Amino acid sequence: MSQPLGLRSCACGCGTPYQPKHPAHRYATPTHRTPKAGRGAAHGKAARYLLANLIDGTPCPRCGQPMTHAQRALGLLDAGHSRDYATHGGLPDRVEHRSENRSAGATMGNRRRLGLDSRTSREW
Repeated sequence: MSQPLGLRSCACGCGTPYQPKHPAHRYATPTHRTPKAGRGAAHGKAARYLLANLIDGTPCPRCGQPMTHAQRALGLLDAGHSRDYATHGGLPDRVEHRSENRSAGATMGNRRRLGLDSRTSREW
């Protein structure tokens, strides 16, 4: 018998619909999202505000291509930082294309791991 669309079946193979209290699902991945990297509620609130107040056609600060609400609905936009988050912290202050935001973060992280991008307040 097939399940109606939208219902997950039990992972343990018992054939029942997904039941959170079923012993096999006790340690299942939660369906709600938790704050990324422990950035907290204020960071999430600022990101949601920036994305909700996006003006269609605003150019992306990284590539210059226009950003739209359709891209936001598809999850193609992220809230970004004009100064790198790892060094300076703080709340997001602009909207960027997701792929470029993640690429810039990965590049910066890789450079810091290799010691190529040592941004400290002074030379030691």
